[in-house]
Amino acid sequence: MRPAQVAVAFLAAVSLLTVASLGKPGHVAADAQGAVLSNALVFDCQPGPTVRAHFQWAGLNAGLQWVDLSLFDNGFAPDTFVSSGALTPYQSSFAWDGLYPGAVHFVRVNTLTPSGWLASQTMIFLTPNDCPIFPVVAMPLSSVPYPSTPYGSAPCAPSVAGTQGACVSTPRGDFGAYGIGEAVYYCYSTGQPSNVRIVAFKPDGTQLVVLDGYDNGAGGCVGPFQANVPLGLRTVELLGGPYYQVLAQTHFYVR
Repeated sequence: MRPAQVAVAFLAAVSLLTVASLGKPGHVAADAQGAVLSNALVFDCQPGPTVRAHFQWAGLNAGLQWVDLSLFDNGFAPDTFVSSGALTPYQSSFAWDGLYPGAVHFVRVNTLTPSGWLASQTMIFLTPNDCPIFPVVAMPLSSVPYPSTPYGSAPCAPSVAGTQGACVSTPRGDFGAYGIGEAVYYCYSTGQPSNVRIVAFKPDGTQLVVLDGYDNGAGGCVGPFQANVPLGLRTVELLGGPYYQVLAQTHFYVR
C-alpha cells in the first residue's frame, strides 16, 4: 500500500474527530515548554484487529488541548495527521480507538495558550502486534492443554505472588518461552467472585490489557494471543477485588 493510501485509510478510521487544522501550532516563546507526555503506554486489543491506546500527560492548565496523531515523521505537516479535541485545560488522559496494530505512530499534545499554540515533544510509539487475529475466546480452565507440571493437572499454578488461591499462568509455566507468532493463552483463578484484570508488562515499558471484567469465581482462560515483539521478558499480573490489587503474578519470555 502506498503512503497516500495509508493516510486515506487512517483518516477514514477516525471520523468524529476534530479536523487537524484546529491543531496548527502558532508562535510562542522559544523557551516555553509544552505538556509532558508519559511513555507508560497502556494498550487494549479491539476487534478488527485494532488497538486502543491510553495516553497520559502532565498538562499546562493554560488552555484547551488537542491530541494530534500521525503515521508520518514529518513534524505534523498539514493534512497528514488527525486531532482529537478540544479537551478541557485540566484533562490529562485520553483513550484513542482504532489504531493499526504493529505500526509506528507519532503523537503530541497541543495546547492553545494565551500566548499561542504550544505543543509537547513528539512521542514515537509502536502499537502491539500480539493481539489475536480472531476474537479472544473465553474458556474453562480445563480446556487449555497444559504440560505436566509439579502442580499436577491443575492448569493454573499458584505463583509466588499468589494469594488466597488466586493464580495466573500460561501453558509453559513461570518463565517459560514462546517464539514469535506462537499462541499464548492466559489462565487465571481468583478463588472467589471478583473484578478481574490481567495485564502483561513488556520490556519496552508498555502494557497490554489481556482481560478486564467480572469473574464469578470459576476462573478461566482467554486467548489465543500471539507472542510478538519486543523480545524479552513479560511480567503478567492478575489484579482483582474492589481496588484491583495484585492477586498473582507469572512471567514468560518471547525469544
